[in-house]
Amino acid sequence: QSRQFHGLVKAKKLKNFGSEIAEHNMTVAAFFRQPEARIVSAWYDGRHANGLSPEQFQKLLRVAVQREPDFKCQIGEDTYTNPLECFARYPGIGGCMTRMLTGETCADGVFESSGLENLPQAIAVLDKLGFVGIMEEWNESICQFHKKFGFKYDENGKRYWPEPLQGEFSNVHQSKKKKVLDVKDLHGYKDIADGVLYEAAKLKFERMVGPERCHKYQTLDELAGQSDPDRASVCRPKSCSDLGKQCGEWDDGCGRTVICGMCSAGRTGLPSSWRTKCVEGQCVDYCPPWDQKNMWHISDETPKFMRDVLKSPVIRGEDYLTLSDAVVICANACNRNWTSFSEMCKCGLPPKMITHKLTPSDFKNAHDLTAK
Repeated sequence: QSRQFHGLVKAKKLKNFGSEIAEHNMTVAAFFRQPEARIVSAWYDGRHANGLSPEQFQKLLRVAVQREPDFKCQIGEDTYTNPLECFARYPGIGGCMTRMLTGETCADGVFESSGLENLPQAIAVLDKLGFVGIMEEWNESICQFHKKFGFKYDENGKRYWPEPLQGEFSNVHQSKKKKVLDVKDLHGYKDIADGVLYEAAKLKFERMVGPERCHKYQTLDELAGQSDPDRASVCRPKSCSDLGKQCGEWDDGCGRTVICGMCSAGRTGLPSSWRTKCVEGQCVDYCPPWDQKNMWHISDETPKFMRDVLKSPVIRGEDYLTLSDAVVICANACNRNWTSFSEMCKCGLPPKMITHKLTPSDFKNAHDLTAK
């Protein structure tokens, strides 16, 4: 075994997933993402670096967060000019997928390595996986997952698999963060270990899928209509993504109904006292006490004082409030002593809560969820 293996065993940071799969006869499914795109996502997601100690993470933040206009950071002997590239090149950040597949944490806070030493074992674990999905092939991956694991038996004992709901193909957690930096700003940086693993995962995915892709659910005539202009009159049904819908049932444009699923109450991590409903195909979180008084979803029954408040340019919602809208309204109600909101808001909150970085616990404290 390698020096790194023994070091991780001694530090009790190794789980050795591959041996567990074989030992317990488990069927394990895993999704893989283009490595540099994953690093960009991790940077936007709070500089995600699970595995670094608190002290190491603070050092990372010093080079991965831009605090001055003429930003620069130094990694080893090289200097870089944007915080995303500094994050990607920071020791121990690259190789996340490779390490996690071998039972380690995403970031390497012990050896600060690139993950290359883990690669042979990661490839061996990849071979044992029961299913491999590719983020860049999301629709096909979801469809193939259903095809492999979602089969049923009809009354004659013949196996078949029902088509998954179209809502599973939509991005219900689409980030609303303004992305200024992207893969191009890595200036050629490559996550070598994860890059090799990703290519191996794609190869396994293509072998698993074979020549017949399934996510479009198109007939041979429909497929032919895509490449043959003379047959372009064939109606191509629209998916939930095409329609921009997250939930509900909608006309697919070809006389059939496309089902976009239901809104999960816990999908955003808000307290259980909040609710979620489908509004014109979009999953909307709302506060029940406000909604009971027609103050969340705007209609002709919404009180006049509320409609006046909604004229403020800082309110982003149109047909219904956003979560941050409600907090902003409560902040003003408390500061200006608006009695109309006395049953809807809790005052005396620290000003730091009224920011764009509101957490679920902030929302829970910002609203009187027991108001009647």
